[in-house]
Amino acid sequence: MSDIDGSGELRVRVVFGPGCGGRPETDLAVPPGTSLRNLLPGLGLFVEGTALWWDGEPVPSDFRVTRSGRLEVVGTFSGG
Repeated sequence: MSDIDGSGELRVRVVFGPGCGGRPETDLAVPPGTSLRNLLPGLGLFVEGTALWWDGEPVPSDFRVTRSGRLEVVGTFSGG
């Protein structure tokens, strides 16, 4: 089975962890090469306030989606 759907986009299952307001999981279709940094605002999240895992591995916000997978987003807090 191909990672790319009929529209040429990749499937991303987004799971929201602690600190994200108890949101339900959601499915997105994104163009190959989309960075997580560009994806987060569409979910109503700030890049600076999240920790990200792609298929169970921690990744930076500039990680680019090159295959379908699972993104877990955990809210973080920073202050001074």
